[in-house]
Amino acid sequence: LTVLITQYVMSSFILLPIFITYGLKSSAFITYYIYMIFIYLLFPIVPLVLASLLMTVIMRYTNIAKNKDRGNIFIGIVSILFIVGINVFLQWKNKSSFSEDALTNYLANNESSLLVQMTNYFPTTYFGAVALVENANWKGPLYVIIFALISFVFFVLFYYIAERTYLKGVIGLSTSTAKKEVISAEGLQKSTVQSSHLKAYVKKEFKTLFRTPQFFLNCIVQTFVMPIMLFFVLFVQDGNLKWITGYIDNPKSAGLAIGVGLCASLFLMGSNVIATTSFSRDGSSWFVNRYLPVKASDIFFAKAITAWLINVIILAVFGITMAVVAGISPVFMLLWFLLSANGLLLINLIGTRWDAQTADIHWDTEQKLFKSRYTTLWNFLANIFIALVIVAGVSLLYFFLQVGLWVMFIVLFVMFTIVNYIFIKILKLGAERILSNIE
Repeated sequence: LTVLITQYVMSSFILLPIFITYGLKSSAFITYYIYMIFIYLLFPIVPLVLASLLMTVIMRYTNIAKNKDRGNIFIGIVSILFIVGINVFLQWKNKSSFSEDALTNYLANNESSLLVQMTNYFPTTYFGAVALVENANWKGPLYVIIFALISFVFFVLFYYIAERTYLKGVIGLSTSTAKKEVISAEGLQKSTVQSSHLKAYVKKEFKTLFRTPQFFLNCIVQTFVMPIMLFFVLFVQDGNLKWITGYIDNPKSAGLAIGVGLCASLFLMGSNVIATTSFSRDGSSWFVNRYLPVKASDIFFAKAITAWLINVIILAVFGITMAVVAGISPVFMLLWFLLSANGLLLINLIGTRWDAQTADIHWDTEQKLFKSRYTTLWNFLANIFIALVIVAGVSLLYFFLQVGLWVMFIVLFVMFTIVNYIFIKILKLGAERILSNIE
């Protein structure tokens, strides 16, 4: 029921504006709006049934219990990459080879149109669309009835299969296996080497992020994938990157380019949930930290450094890729990397501090940690504010003072370094008080 309600809420942002606009523009009869409400209520059933059947069969007939965590991670990664791949491909394809008329023709007009192709996978789509178009004659109610019958048949099919497979599949998910490993004396000695508290806690945070499927998917995979997808959607024009390289290669606009690149990296990378769930991820086990012989400042900065290191690694991969694929100057990419890494340190410190103030450690499952929390939203708005401040500073330096690449880099780098130093000092002095409020 929760999933169905979520589908209604999400689809309302897409379907309702289209339905209402079409009805108003076509001066549709009142029957159109009656059919619209009926189709809207039944629309999510077939996609949800197909997805649920797939997962039910997978749970029942695959030995997922032995590799439950790996299976969850694999399915999550494949799903995210599939969605991102479609978005990137369509964005690139549409801008490189499709005109506006050709795209419209593909969406609706010809025999291989998107509507016809969608009918192959979701049969109700065609009948629902025709019912709305033919709302003023006898075909309208006929197609609505067919739409309802197909949805009902899919629901009965799902009920029949789920009755025979779901329970056994859930039992398989609730069990797991452990790998028994004998540790030798030499191995024990190597694994118990003394290390600094900060380094040990950073390692612990990395293990938690990579070994917990929900944390890995929401914190690592999405942090890596979403900035790339948004970059292609927002910044790629005509299927290539020539307009970006043109700004960078021009000495007169290189200073502006690195400032814009800084804003883009902070906005795209700083909106992840690694920092804003730093303390909440510990859940009820957070109280163990109060009995560990570790300073509060070490715990705080270990969590901030973990989020920052993941961002830096993704930045490095992205920078190398851009230098190789787009042919951007390695010197420019190095300056951009250093500047962005310095800026992201501030972003992650703010995000970690925010989560310490609003930490939610009373969750039942990892999924609940990433739902119904406004910390990430507030951090996103804070990132927008910081980006606007940087835009104002870059505009002042470039348009009024007319500085070049190196002066722009030095000024921004020094400013972020000073702000980071002051913020770190403040957090180090108040770490004990900040962490004592988590309860």
